[in-house]
Amino acid sequence: MHKVIKSWDFHKDSINCLFINENFSKILTGSINGELYLTDLSRNAYSLIDNLENQSIISVSMNQNFEIFASTDKNRVYNYVRKNKIKINENKFVEFN
Repeated sequence: MHKVIKSWDFHKDSINCLFINENFSKILTGSINGELYLTDLSRNAYSLIDNLENQSIISVSMNQNFEIFASTDKNRVYNYVRKNKIKINENKFVEFN
């Protein structure tokens, strides 16, 4: 028997697809209403990557460079590239690739 140790409640609709990376530190979830979330288990945090209105996300994947791919029921494939940020003070961030 398994015991639930953590759950998240952030999707507004049903989750259609799930991807877990090979070391179980990151989870991608795509929903029927087009929400794409990335959950970082090592930091216990999640973030909305995109909200594809009027589309259902039917599959998601991520490579070793954290490049994300999502396909939808509208025959579209989306590619997301990670942008790193460095916090330089309380309210300002600098982006770099």
